[in-house]
Amino acid sequence: MLKPSGHRYEVEEGKTVLQAGSMPATCFPIAAGPASCRTCRGTILEGKVDYGLVHATYLPDSDKAKGYALLCQAKPLSDLTVEVRECTACARASIPCRVER
Repeated sequence: MLKPSGHRYEVEEGKTVLQAGSMPATCFPIAAGPASCRTCRGTILEGKVDYGLVHATYLPDSDKAKGYALLCQAKPLSDLTVEVRECTACARASIPCRVER
């Protein structure tokens, strides 16, 4: 379950919380780089996750101890209650660009 919205959904085995939550009824904040931007960071209020391949720079053990997880990498090991900022109006699009500086 997601807090504060109360949205609920199933996560297929092997999928991350973010992959399973990327459906029309639920919109998570995301960015381009996996496990390096912390845009999808949420707080695990109940349950356990496999944190996935996350470098300690982006999710140190001290953050894990506070319940934080990067939802683009976290895979549920049990039923979860996650506090996360959900988008209310979501329009996802891929926009080609080049960063010059």
